[in-house]
Amino acid sequence: MVGIKRLSAEYEDWARKGDISAHRPCPTAGCGCRFRHRHGWTPHFVVCGGWEVRIGLLRLFCPQCGATETLLPDWLRRYSLYPWPWQEAAALEYVS
Repeated sequence: MVGIKRLSAEYEDWARKGDISAHRPCPTAGCGCRFRHRHGWTPHFVVCGGWEVRIGLLRLFCPQCGATETLLPDWLRRYSLYPWPWQEAAALEYVS
């Protein structure tokens, strides 16, 4: 639990002040825009055991084509409430 809360805080700190230059080019086919900018936050709940925490996921906006993208941390799958470490632990417990 403490690890996921720490990871959440680190992600939000990076999303506010960190270097996102690797994510600036627009991935939309045919767009070619090289500078997407921060475009707000998407609320997301992360559930671990008996607790849940709400984190803000950074969104990027392309001014050329109008596409937006939500940047997820490495430890969280898209459309999932449960972080990867908890999913892996549950799968290992089920298998063994």
